[in-house]
Amino acid sequence: MSSAIPIENLCYMLSYAWDIPITSKHKESGIDDFESPIEWFSRLLLVECSYIFRKGLQVDYKPEFDVLKKVRGRINVRETARLMYLKHTSVSCNFDELSTHTTLNIILKSTLTYLLRSYDITASTRKQLRGFFIKLGDVPILDPSGIVSINIGYTRSNRYYQLAIHICKLIASQISVHQVGNATLFIDYERDHAALARLFESFVRNYYPRHLTDAKVGATNIHWNFNPTDAASRDILPIMRTDIVIEKSDQIVIADTKFYGRATGFREYESGNRESLHSGHLYQLTSYMTHFANGHNKALKGLLLYAARNNDFSYAYRWGKHDVAIRTINLDKPWREIDAALNAIIES
Repeated sequence: MSSAIPIENLCYMLSYAWDIPITSKHKESGIDDFESPIEWFSRLLLVECSYIFRKGLQVDYKPEFDVLKKVRGRINVRETARLMYLKHTSVSCNFDELSTHTTLNIILKSTLTYLLRSYDITASTRKQLRGFFIKLGDVPILDPSGIVSINIGYTRSNRYYQLAIHICKLIASQISVHQVGNATLFIDYERDHAALARLFESFVRNYYPRHLTDAKVGATNIHWNFNPTDAASRDILPIMRTDIVIEKSDQIVIADTKFYGRATGFREYESGNRESLHSGHLYQLTSYMTHFANGHNKALKGLLLYAARNNDFSYAYRWGKHDVAIRTINLDKPWREIDAALNAIIES
């Protein structure tokens, strides 16, 4: 499957994968009129920057050291004694000073810096980004890889930064390994098939928790229905972890997402070659269902969900007491149709 999916769909998938909700204020900013993913996320960030500057930049007390004419804060006795010995009339002081050099502002300015290096944003967007960059003054910047690895603890006083930081981390994750000179580039999903496969799985995993408010959604570890005879036998068993488990009031759906060049393959039989589903995928799903069903009284359904371009299909089976569905999501279709199809698959 060629990975040159429509840019709008790619951006929505990234937004879901990074848990970034697209709100009406984002749509009003003109994200429907763009030519690159970096332009899309730049416009999202501009909306959040406007909100942050209206609320006011976060400030925090930072420890400072200086030699002053008057006492401020705590006197550094040893250094002051040295100055007196040299017949200086100054006092060495340690004190705390309000500063905008906070982690959140550093992440924000760093991201603006890398966006301004991009060739793929419009002149209008660049002008607005530069305006916020200037307002951040002498706040230092970080390498993109540093942005992604920072853990942020949000409180009531800084929660208004949260969506902006999510966008910053997404942008940093896409540019951290794709820089050429001073230019900033996004991951090329047309060439990086493995990255697109991971994105599809993350997108679907985060899509359903946002839309199925009456269900419990998440990945889970499934215990093998084996009785190990000793500790070594127990410890060597692999972890069996599903992509998604959707638990509704009357049903549990075990969903496994797949991203392959083809959702089906050709196998040689006595009657000749014919197209068939991937047997390994079916073995994996039914293994999940077999081991998960033990101890659960709700109806159990298995779902194999493939990303597709031009090979749409929908197959349904009855396996013992359980339903099994094999479906595709066509990533070439308009986003509204993808959105509707994902909801219809779970409701059916």
